[in-house]
Amino acid sequence: MNSQPRIWPSALCALLAAFGPHAAAQETPAAPQVSVPFKSAPESAQPPSAENNSGALDGARTLAPLDEATRARLEPLFEGALLDTRNGDDFLETTGYRRLIEIVSSYTPEEVHAKVTRDLDYPDAIAHPENWQGEFVRVRGLIGNMHAVKLARPIWDHPDVYQGVLAQPDGAEGLIFELLDAPPDVRLREDVVDLEGVFYRTLKYQRQITKYGKTQTAPYLIVRNITLVDTKVAKTDRGAVDYIAKILIGLGVIYVVFRVVTLLRKQRVYVPRGAAEPDAPFSVKDALRERANSQRDPP
Repeated sequence: MNSQPRIWPSALCALLAAFGPHAAAQETPAAPQVSVPFKSAPESAQPPSAENNSGALDGARTLAPLDEATRARLEPLFEGALLDTRNGDDFLETTGYRRLIEIVSSYTPEEVHAKVTRDLDYPDAIAHPENWQGEFVRVRGLIGNMHAVKLARPIWDHPDVYQGVLAQPDGAEGLIFELLDAPPDVRLREDVVDLEGVFYRTLKYQRQITKYGKTQTAPYLIVRNITLVDTKVAKTDRGAVDYIAKILIGLGVIYVVFRVVTLLRKQRVYVPRGAAEPDAPFSVKDALRERANSQRDPP
């Protein structure tokens, strides 16, 4: 099945770079829960059954075989939706991908919250993604950007999915997430949020800041809940205080990056297209509106 690319590698790199330099993993303290309102699928739009989840990618190519232990663990999960892609694949709208989104979106926010078994261990998820696939996880960070991506075919009454980038305040541990329902209007690169959903797999992309791009790997999550962390309440938590301090440091790094980019532009020095700029969208709603306006046909 041919599909529209979810995000171009250069854009992904720019979004992750907007946070600042990468650093080591940080633990994420617990936070008060603010659930996203649940919008159920219409009764008349029953999700289609999963097909072609055992080896071939919708007839387009043959997948590398899975070891017996991994296949035995993944096969019963989400009606086999995790079997028609592999860790390290690019963005692909397969039958399994669509079925996973349907199943995750069918849960209420409360059900997904109850199913979360652990916080995402970023280094381990990169090193051993097969052990994380299909797990309900939680991860905290800042959303760098978000936009709607048109599906090849609507899922229920949704023609798009929402795709975003989440990273730590200092730019470390960047990951990609997608959800079916419209996200809350949080402030990009400022509001601390918790994501709750399913670890789908890893994906690889090529950094294109230089002529010879370097291949990077990022976790890929299908999420149901985006929870705004109440930092006023979190201030009573020592771990949360440390996390907020890192956010302030990260925002300082972002400001320095903005100033450097501005100076380079004035000096007519090459800046990668899509790099963070001072007038970047302030909130999710602004980002979605800007994306929609940029895709309108010219007069």
